[in-house]
Amino acid sequence: MDTQLESGGSSGADISPTHDSQRHNVTPRRFTRKSLTTHLAESTKTARRAEQVAFIAIDWRDGRCNCTSSAETARQPSMPHYLASIPDMVSRTARVTQLDHRHVVLATKGVDEATAARIADTLLTRMKNDGFDGHAGVAASQPGSPETESELLERAWHAEAGAESLGSNRVVRWSAVAKYFPTSKQLDGASMEQVGQWLARYRQRIRQGYIESTMALVAAVEAREPLTGRHAHTVSRYCCALAQRLGLRRSAVATLRTAALLHDIGKIAIPDAILRKPGPLNAAEFKVMKTHPQVAVDILGHTSFVDDECPIILHHHERFDGRGYPHRLAADCIPRGARILAVADTMDAMLSARVYGLRSTIEETRAELIQCSGKQFDPEVVDAAVEWIDESPTEIVSD
Repeated sequence: MDTQLESGGSSGADISPTHDSQRHNVTPRRFTRKSLTTHLAESTKTARRAEQVAFIAIDWRDGRCNCTSSAETARQPSMPHYLASIPDMVSRTARVTQLDHRHVVLATKGVDEATAARIADTLLTRMKNDGFDGHAGVAASQPGSPETESELLERAWHAEAGAESLGSNRVVRWSAVAKYFPTSKQLDGASMEQVGQWLARYRQRIRQGYIESTMALVAAVEAREPLTGRHAHTVSRYCCALAQRLGLRRSAVATLRTAALLHDIGKIAIPDAILRKPGPLNAAEFKVMKTHPQVAVDILGHTSFVDDECPIILHHHERFDGRGYPHRLAADCIPRGARILAVADTMDAMLSARVYGLRSTIEETRAELIQCSGKQFDPEVVDAAVEWIDESPTEIVSD
């Protein structure tokens, strides 16, 4: 198995786009998690009687925003190419199934949990080298074990959620997180405190699913606005860096990260003629544009999952001097997260090429932040941004 992994670990640039998906046991159609369980059960139930079965649940994100040109982006391997290449790295009996645009499940026979974890680690290393970020969860049966395919797959997803909490390119085994997920027998004898802890973890998982679904709208907005690239992700990264420099608690940083990812979702309601206008907006057009924070909150307000993020999103265009929108709040009346987001948003807007202007240099961006300190921006946040620019300018413009 290790030899196969090493021989299959070549660069994604060598992946041929003409792989025969059926020959490689790749299932190209999309599934719900329920239908996926049924589908994979057909490919593993016979082997379960005599040998182990392992599931590897992979969540990956396209990291091609790090490319410096459209030509470089085009050379990056696509999801179907990876789907076709994964079985070659494991065995001809493996089955790879795409769940949705960013989730893949690999089912293989005769593999224990430790070996499956090594497979997952090799895949993530390859993905990272080719410009993708991801994490994976692993679960495996024992020969003749009573677990159903549904139980094994759910364990793999639980492990994947644990890997996500640790950051990119991490692999977590089910055995490492099993104690955090109750069995029916454990639930029967659990205290109210234990049940509350388990429910909190499940709520967090559901919340993450909601945010992931909402990000599809963010992607739709960014697709309509030329040259913005992965604006939301870059602004989110800037926000986290500034928040950490300002000493925000970990929970506040996490809230700000999500708010930054969703801050422009209200632009889904802005007409293309305004959103893509190659020049300054007139008064009427700007009045329409100013509605997007409220539209965002209206969209997100149907659930309690992002209650903490909504005030940040609503007020990220307020000005420190009280001349912003939508409510003309000033100074400390503006949520602190919104004050940070305002600076991060402007930094990416200046450092990115836009239809209405050329990209600014890091020096020009620094000068603009200082000039607007105390007027448009919170001086404390500007100080943190200037300090970051002076200490690590290449870190800021790495996207």
